[in-house]
Amino acid sequence: MPRGRRHVAVLEQRVQRPEQVEIEGFDIHLINTAYFDYQFDNRPGTIYPAMGNAIGADLMERYEFDCEGDRLVGNLHLPQGDAHGVAILTGPLTSVKEQATGAWASALAERGFVSLSFDHRYFGESAGRPRQLENPAAKIADIQAAAASLHGDRRFTSMPMFAVGICAGGGYMARAVAAEPLFCAFAGVAGYYAQATEQSINSAAPAIARAREAEKRWRETGVEETVPAVAADNGDVAMPLAEVFAYYGTPRGAVPNIDV
Repeated sequence: MPRGRRHVAVLEQRVQRPEQVEIEGFDIHLINTAYFDYQFDNRPGTIYPAMGNAIGADLMERYEFDCEGDRLVGNLHLPQGDAHGVAILTGPLTSVKEQATGAWASALAERGFVSLSFDHRYFGESAGRPRQLENPAAKIADIQAAAASLHGDRRFTSMPMFAVGICAGGGYMARAVAAEPLFCAFAGVAGYYAQATEQSINSAAPAIARAREAEKRWRETGVEETVPAVAADNGDVAMPLAEVFAYYGTPRGAVPNIDV
């Protein structure tokens, strides 16, 4: 595969009918990687099964890395036995690593993939202020930092790296994959790929103005203004959808690591 140009396959799951779409290759750039001192097995695709704590059919270890001065915290799901590759996952709006990305990471580990679910900056256990800030540019940078960290981890350097985006994370991940040469394939699960148009910007103008006022107050006072992620009445929330509340607002998806 020529350096700097490749084709990426997107697997988009809609209800129960998968659809495969080809995306043109991108001119992309290399980024610096950091190297860490780990004990490792130099046989390609092999990891130590003793690492982490046993959870179901996979092992899990806490995984931390930095992005633009902030410490990010993730869960690295490890398969028992040989690994096919490394997958980095990013998830829906406002979500944390114990929710959708954690479930998919565990499922991928059961199928032989080292899989990282992590809290983006401003969410969960990861650093960054203001809290609960949904920042697409920061999320894309976080993904690239995760890729650099895992590639620099000598346990995984020789493995192919895959990208998985869920819901809004599909759009974030698609943009990260376009700029990151370490990824060799991308899968979107119920992906949301929004495009800013004049109509969408105009319809969002009141929310944008409110957000800018909140940012101004935070910079002046340090006080963070947030809205709930979901609510039963779908009122003044980030995601006013009944099916979203049915997950995030109930024991199915509500976890201590997120404020709803």
